[in-house]
Amino acid sequence: MSTMKKAKYEPLEPYKTALTKWKCTHLPCGNVVYPKYNTIQQGRGACRTCYALNSGSSKRLKKDEVRKRLQKKSLILVGNYINVNTSFEILCGICDEVSKINLEVLAKKSRGLGCEKCCRSAPRPFSEKKVIDEMLEKGLKPLEKYAGYKKPWLCECLVCHKNKRIRRDTIMGRTLNFQGCIQCAKKSQNKKRIKDSEEIVLKRFRDKNLKLIGAYIKARQAVEVECLTCGHIFETKGLSLSRQKYSCAKCAGNYVDPIEAKKFMILNGYKPKVEFPGAHTSWKSKHLLCGNDAAPSYTTIKSGNGGCKHCAKYGFQYSKPAYLYLITKPAVNSHKIGIANPAKTKRSDRLHKFQHHGWQVFTIWNFKTGKVAEQVENSVLLELRIKRKIPIHLSKAEMSGQGGHTETMSADSITLLELEKIIKKVIRSSKMKS
Repeated sequence: MSTMKKAKYEPLEPYKTALTKWKCTHLPCGNVVYPKYNTIQQGRGACRTCYALNSGSSKRLKKDEVRKRLQKKSLILVGNYINVNTSFEILCGICDEVSKINLEVLAKKSRGLGCEKCCRSAPRPFSEKKVIDEMLEKGLKPLEKYAGYKKPWLCECLVCHKNKRIRRDTIMGRTLNFQGCIQCAKKSQNKKRIKDSEEIVLKRFRDKNLKLIGAYIKARQAVEVECLTCGHIFETKGLSLSRQKYSCAKCAGNYVDPIEAKKFMILNGYKPKVEFPGAHTSWKSKHLLCGNDAAPSYTTIKSGNGGCKHCAKYGFQYSKPAYLYLITKPAVNSHKIGIANPAKTKRSDRLHKFQHHGWQVFTIWNFKTGKVAEQVENSVLLELRIKRKIPIHLSKAEMSGQGGHTETMSADSITLLELEKIIKKVIRSSKMKS
């Protein structure tokens, strides 16, 4: 008990154990606290309020130190100083007005004397010699008197030796690596960017075990390289190297020899018209079976799929007879044109499917081949969309999975008779016999 009273704690309940919290009153501040006897016996305090006050007072600046700091800024302490973050009253030695400030704001005042108002109105220190030296550091020689931060200043570019007017604010953020006028600085910046990019790309070539044969120009331009693993020579772009799992198609087992690819295409009835563009790229060819132009990829033919739309045995067939239809659907206030091949059964006929969904047939034109029917349809759609600015009327969802929404148009924008005239005119002008 004597130990607690000596430490200025008055117990409010009987003693239990040395390590149990003991309800007490802290006599200096009157707060109820719960110290352990063991803690007090070791000479440590238990009142957080008193500890915080004592700790703050030990770190707090003395009034004499505060007065010295204020005196350097022509300020006089008038109010009571509490701490760094709390504002207190001061008297300005310049304008003799009383205002408030805190030491945190005062520490940020790098220039000017007096209160906040006097600091703002104080002129900034300026040296024309310093400004000229800054311009010379960045490769510009002033030729006239300094006019202002944002006013064009006639200077000689020490890189291209041309006289140009340059605003000082446009070059303040520029590093010393980029010298001269804006144009010269941009050129040097671009050179640095290209050099940095070249180093990255060349490192990619080394990492992928590739040796450059051709001259490197830029990341997006193909360059000839040799694979140091298998000796295969091919062209690749430095930009695409980071996205490829394998750098060499031959090492990956995906290499297609152009000569072998050409032989394979001829054996399958396609005579290439251009050099081998790649396994997955459309290859302009002539289909030897029908004599029409086609553009299948090597992988398409390799996988056993057809490559000529004129000889296709599925979907719309260009080499067989076809018809162009003009239909309407009053329920959705829409007209539609389209092409199809005559079907063997009514159920599989495309036009019959539209009729099943409420479309009414206005008229039909028959053609010897699907190719001619497609040409007429394309010409009519160009007239409607480009010249007459008639937009697509129905969406995919509104067509209920029937397809052909791109050939629809609003009945308010054009009549069936007008549509019929356009189609007949296209057929006549193209000299296409129906």
